[in-house]
Amino acid sequence: MERAGLLEKPTPLWLSHHRSDTTDRCHQVGRFHVCRRCSVLYPLAFVVAALHVLGWWLPAETDVWIMWLLAVPVTIEWVGEHLGGWTYSPTRQVVLTTLSAPALGVGLAIHIADPFAPAAVVPMLVFGTICFVSAMVGSAANRHAHGVARVWEETFEDAEKRRLDRLTALVGEVEIPDPNDAVSNAGR
Repeated sequence: MERAGLLEKPTPLWLSHHRSDTTDRCHQVGRFHVCRRCSVLYPLAFVVAALHVLGWWLPAETDVWIMWLLAVPVTIEWVGEHLGGWTYSPTRQVVLTTLSAPALGVGLAIHIADPFAPAAVVPMLVFGTICFVSAMVGSAANRHAHGVARVWEETFEDAEKRRLDRLTALVGEVEIPDPNDAVSNAGR
């Protein structure tokens, strides 16, 4: 990327894992892109985890419900964007990420108190697997759609070049008059 004639350093991966064609999903902070979802999700999740660990959170009986229910809307959004053709919406992303952050925070707090407790790990694995699979399937379908168009265009261009080369070899150095040129056709 170039700006004012200088090469711009790419954004470090820990700030944004997005490719340059998806930086619309990021905040611009100085010269860096910061993932919008991550910039909302992790700070809120860490605050919830800290409150939970300190005992300033909802009763423990609500933990499992929070983890399962609050992650559903953001998972639906993720799948909708990757498989269902939903267009990206920064507002929707921030609202649903804010809603789901407590689920991650509670899971993190449970994991801190009891590492790899099924109550924390199972919801993370279920929602994580759903998101991972939909991202991979959507990415493969997207690559296939773009790949087919690119391969078709390259094949077409190669075939056109071969036809033109054969035609040039057949005709040789003879000048072929342009049918749209009135001056060259006037003598006929």
